[in-house]
Amino acid sequence: ARMMVGADGNSPYGDLVPTVMDVVDDWLFGWDEDTGLLAINKAVIVPLTESRFGRRGAVVLEGDLVDLEHVSRYDHWKSFATDLRLTLSNLRVNGLDTLRTPYKVLEPSASGPHVVENQLNLGPMSAGFEFGIGIGDETSPLAMANVVDIMFIMPEVELFVDLFATLQESRLMEFPLRDVLNGSCWLATLPQSDRHLTETTAGLALDYLELLFDQGMQITSSCIRCTNPWLDDLDRIIGFLSEQKFVDEVKSRALAIASNLANSPWVGGLIDEQIAKASRACPHDPQFGLALPETSLPGFVATRDMVDGILYTGMTVVQVIAIIMAQRHSELEVPEKPLEIELVVPDDSNLIDLTNLSAIVGFADMALDEGRKYVGSAAENGELGINNLLSMLLDEDGVLTIPLEEEANGFPGFEAGGVKLEVWEVQLVGMDSFTTFDVFQTIDSYTLKNKIALERLGCRVKMGLSVEDSSGEQARMLQESGVDANSLETITASLIFKDVELDISLLMAMDRDLLGSMKLGSILNTDNIFYCLLSTVHDVGLSEFIMDVGDIQEFAIEGFVSNATEASIRGMTNSIFDEYKSMVLDALPAFTAVTVRPILHDILGTLVELGRTGACPVPDPALDGLVDFRDLFLPAETARMMVGADGNSPYGDLVPTVMDVVDDWLFGWDEDTGLLAINKAVIVPLTESRFGRRGAVVLEGDLVDLEHVSRYDHWKSFATDLRLTLSNLRVNGLDTLRTPYKVLEPSASGPHVVENQLNLGPMSAGFEFGIGIGDETSPLAMANVVDIMFIMPEVELFVDLFATLQESRLMEFPLR
Repeated sequence: ARMMVGADGNSPYGDLVPTVMDVVDDWLFGWDEDTGLLAINKAVIVPLTESRFGRRGAVVLEGDLVDLEHVSRYDHWKSFATDLRLTLSNLRVNGLDTLRTPYKVLEPSASGPHVVENQLNLGPMSAGFEFGIGIGDETSPLAMANVVDIMFIMPEVELFVDLFATLQESRLMEFPLRDVLNGSCWLATLPQSDRHLTETTAGLALDYLELLFDQGMQITSSCIRCTNPWLDDLDRIIGFLSEQKFVDEVKSRALAIASNLANSPWVGGLIDEQIAKASRACPHDPQFGLALPETSLPGFVATRDMVDGILYTGMTVVQVIAIIMAQRHSELEVPEKPLEIELVVPDDSNLIDLTNLSAIVGFADMALDEGRKYVGSAAENGELGINNLLSMLLDEDGVLTIPLEEEANGFPGFEAGGVKLEVWEVQLVGMDSFTTFDVFQTIDSYTLKNKIALERLGCRVKMGLSVEDSSGEQARMLQESGVDANSLETITASLIFKDVELDISLLMAMDRDLLGSMKLGSILNTDNIFYCLLSTVHDVGLSEFIMDVGDIQEFAIEGFVSNATEASIRGMTNSIFDEYKSMVLDALPAFTAVTVRPILHDILGTLVELGRTGACPVPDPALDGLVDFRDLFLPAETARMMVGADGNSPYGDLVPTVMDVVDDWLFGWDEDTGLLAINKAVIVPLTESRFGRRGAVVLEGDLVDLEHVSRYDHWKSFATDLRLTLSNLRVNGLDTLRTPYKVLEPSASGPHVVENQLNLGPMSAGFEFGIGIGDETSPLAMANVVDIMFIMPEVELFVDLFATLQESRLMEFPLR
């Protein structure tokens, strides 16, 4: 001791402990010259493990060690799975009786007076546990109950642990010999951490931790109880990941995280709790027998490095699952035709015949055909009509953004262990890239077939992620840039496919009577439409779902992760793509047809069940006055600016939303000519299909035919009869609607007036007028047909309509 800087060197605590240490060293840490195995293996570890765990040199902890369950609060997630459960059980560590040289046990460190160094060498040894993941119950579309045994085989393990401990001299010197074999008393000599001081002082802490595997580490897995048989292929993929150094990367990150956790307040709190319990179990301690105080120990707080590592591992695991699924489906055939699915419906149901919608509404089939032609055909700009139609809902990049915030619950997500995750929005990418859109083709009375192709299709999920951790390089860089390390940072996960083709066939048993009796007031809020329509469906089925993809354009995670992790993810993704991407793409049609289709089919069934359970509200009975057109047609924020309007959308947001969509779609105008979009979108195709002429109405034949036969003889001497005809009406230039315009625009003059203004021109209107008097024997006989034409360079029409509409009649209006 005299040779170590700072030590007293004069044996202030006597020579007993060094003497005992020498004896113990000779007795327990002597070694076999041939094997290097320490004597402690046979002397202590073997009998201890056999007596405690029934196995030589092994620790076996049976039962669940960790059991985490999360129940979804959100109805739209419940349609996939009601809950998620993760378990960790049956821990086994074998080979603890393989301790060998070199070693260190409680060897004082030259770095300071309160640190002891420990070094252990073991091997071969193994460690294993059972990992369970369960999703939902048997009614959940994504239901699974998997328990996988994971084993780590380590030929050599080298462990370095430096312990920091402060032991009060007085407690040591006054220690009564009667308690010398009481482990609690020895632990009680350590002071608990003092967190009231400027700097935290610890009684016991981990100063240094390092774990080395000189001959590497092998990971194996096997299914114990697996409802997903593809987990049987996990071993094969782990081998590939080991070749790509993924296992080494995860191991390195895990050890760094373990070292950080060992020095965290959470572990310190656990140690303090054990010290406090020990002091109350030690007979000579002043706290003996007293109840533990109700104190709040530091909770577990994740570090940025931990979350960073989880994201890195998670991205790779997702790809591994894709590979395993592809291997499982590579030999499967894609069904050549939709499956036959029997829909369950009541015997007395009056189902809608999808091949004869005109039986419900006279023009329904014609409207559906016209709609199909519009969305599936190329417009003058070369784009399919569906692309033009959706463009008003998309941003400049052709992305449809779906915000996920719910008024009652906020954003979906979770908060635990200092980590907060919120899912802000889902972005559908490629919704402006349709190349084929052939939808709603009826192949029988209850089946709609759809064929869709897009240049690209994908999804980006934008989230907010924060970690209550101010340590680490990444947190330090954020703080230096003026960003609060605890604030939510944007993180985006994306998966985008290229050259996508979809074949989808949907069966639907919708009740005509239920749909017809549904009240208009129930669906005037857009949030209610989906579930209200589902409430009219007895059963639904997905008989075909095939997705074929040309390439994977993007698979990435951006934000939050460090540059090094982002580079590691990119490198691992590239390696996996080089090896497996073609196989995954080839297997995707079979995967979607055989595995994804039943899941989506079950999800549709769950959604229908939600629709039946009262998710469709009844109309508000409090609305019993007259409809205010300002509140009916205008968004709430606009109506609020008009004197006398309610301004809180008492009639819902459906009508204003439809009005906005129609306004953007039909009443946008050409900047050069001022012509409205409705001319090309509706008037031209409608007039050409109905009358054979662009922008014209032609009604051939007689429209009016009046004949009067004289009853008086003195008139008959002039003419026996008089005939007037009006025929062959033509109106041209109906496709010249231009700005300015108004259509059903609520008036500021009152709640029951809507203003309309139309501008057209040039246009013309003509008809043939005929007059005939008597026959050839009549003195005034004539037979004249004259074509009369009105030519109008400009026409401006103003129509203000006054109407009173009862609120109750509107809200209770049946859809039939």
